[in-house]
Amino acid sequence: MPKAKGKKGKKGKKGKEEEPEVLARDFGAEFEPVDGLDGMLGIEHLEFTRKVEAVAEHLTEFQAAAAASSGGKVDISGLRCHELPATLVEDPVTIESCVSVDASDNLLVGSALAPLAALRSIVSLDLTANFIVGPGPAVLGELRKLESLRLGDNKMTALPDEWAGMMLLREFVAPRNSLTEVNPACLAAWPRLTVLDLRENKIKTLPDEVTSCLALKQLLVAKNELEALPSSLGSLGSLETLDASGNKLGAVPSSVSECARLRVLRLSRNAVTDLGPETFSLMGRLEQLWLNNNKLAALPSSVGACRGLEILNLSNNSLKDLPMELGSCTAMREFYCNHNAGLTAIPESLKAWTVVEAVSLKGCKLKGLPEPEAEFAEAWSASLRHLDVTSKGKKPSCKLPKEAFSDKMYRTTVVGAAEKKVKKPKKAKKKG
Repeated sequence: MPKAKGKKGKKGKKGKEEEPEVLARDFGAEFEPVDGLDGMLGIEHLEFTRKVEAVAEHLTEFQAAAAASSGGKVDISGLRCHELPATLVEDPVTIESCVSVDASDNLLVGSALAPLAALRSIVSLDLTANFIVGPGPAVLGELRKLESLRLGDNKMTALPDEWAGMMLLREFVAPRNSLTEVNPACLAAWPRLTVLDLRENKIKTLPDEVTSCLALKQLLVAKNELEALPSSLGSLGSLETLDASGNKLGAVPSSVSECARLRVLRLSRNAVTDLGPETFSLMGRLEQLWLNNNKLAALPSSVGACRGLEILNLSNNSLKDLPMELGSCTAMREFYCNHNAGLTAIPESLKAWTVVEAVSLKGCKLKGLPEPEAEFAEAWSASLRHLDVTSKGKKPSCKLPKEAFSDKMYRTTVVGAAEKKVKKPKKAKKKG
């Protein structure tokens, strides 16, 4: 039996507080629409004291009816409903007040979304994890005030021309669909877009019109089938995150160097063989650079301009050396350069990394730290917590002398380097 608790009841004649309203109806056995549903909107807590079945469809009605009293926000997520509640799209008050609908994790197909056209004031719509198959529902293009649209985890194949009508859109999030292309007409009509998330689709080409989204801050196109990025990518002056990892990129457009506000650049798991000499020259704000699993033979010296760089991953490339300018990245905390078999040394300039916490050179053929080794190790000792210089398995690629690691580094895990394990120094025994 469900119990609905609302605000505290008024005191009766004897001064005793009245019991909160109890809904004696057995939701699991039978539930008929309640004409006075609006009268339930004061309920603050709804509790079921026995197993409940066949109640989800009625909860959607209740949730929708509550929109007018909750700031116009409707949450019917996870109720496994096949259609939108009538209260949401037929009640004049709800239609007027509704600004946000979360209908994620349901069983809605594209045709079931037609009633949404009535919600002219809606600004946020979440349809993640439903059953939208084929081209996106054209009806969504009628939501002229929409600013955020989330469609992840469906089976959508295309963006219809009608969606160009959503000219106020700021967030378009549609990862894990079946998109093979991005409608250029839509991108050209979304100048206010700040987030474009198209990860894990089957997109082969990103149209030049993406550079019409001049307010774009996050461009997420990882795990697609892209062979190139737009040559005019540098015109996205507001871009802060670019994730194009897991594609088929052979090169990076030179204009990317003009994205001066980039903080995160992910180009891992591609086939990039070369980066232009000035690729990083204007990226002083860059904090994370992921270039692992490519075919790079060299890292341009312009990386030294990334003074705020904290994480750099160069693993699984064909690097034979590292530029001296890398030492200018004095904010470095994590450096991964595993499995670059031709790399035998690291620059002396890396001694300037005084806040580095992890350095991994596993699978390289490192001959040792820059001379003098003890002085170099001492420079890292205040912050370093992990150093890996193993080659194959647990065999060391080099044997660093014991004196290279002072007692100050007892917290550091040194894998395959030191001749003896560095133990925490014993505390001196108190006399007397």
